[in-house]
Amino acid sequence: MDNKKRAVEEVLGLKMSSVKANKYFMNMYRYLLLTDTQSLMETLDYRRTLKSPNKSVEGYNVFKFMLRLFQNKKPGKLRTLFPA
Repeated sequence: MDNKKRAVEEVLGLKMSSVKANKYFMNMYRYLLLTDTQSLMETLDYRRTLKSPNKSVEGYNVFKFMLRLFQNKKPGKLRTLFPA
């Protein structure tokens, strides 16, 4: 879970706990599943290109990709999906 925390720090410059970073990931993933099919497909395509056998490194890279995707396409949603 520390990888998701590190991804948030690197991309957004925010410090948060590992638990909140994991909730943030799940909120973003649910949003993609329910409302933004194109961005979900972009995320899955990116995940397919990763060659890392380590799941935690893969999760870190995918979450960084998702954060950047939201920063570029839906910056307002980053705040909305932020865990309470």
